[in-house]
Amino acid sequence: MDGWRPWDAFEEIVRDVEPHLEAAPLQANEDAALNLLRRYGRLATCELAAVFGTADDDAEILLEELEGREDVIRRPVGHGLIWELPGARVKTAKTDVATRTS
Repeated sequence: MDGWRPWDAFEEIVRDVEPHLEAAPLQANEDAALNLLRRYGRLATCELAAVFGTADDDAEILLEELEGREDVIRRPVGHGLIWELPGARVKTAKTDVATRTS
């Protein structure tokens, strides 16, 4: 399996490989959300909702509660939101065009 896949597609592929494998239940709560963010660095609202098996709105409410305590940071991206832990932003260096040679 290569490239990005939605969670549902990933689960389908795993079921095709091992039909008797069952996912361990993961409770949709603040601790679980923070643990997932610690493990993966950043998550979209829809990704967290898929992992928890909840609606996007429910996942967003949970994340907004964490944001209110400054445990996570919201970043609008396209038509959705990415959530990160404070200080976890990936920094990109700007190229110094003046010193670049051809």
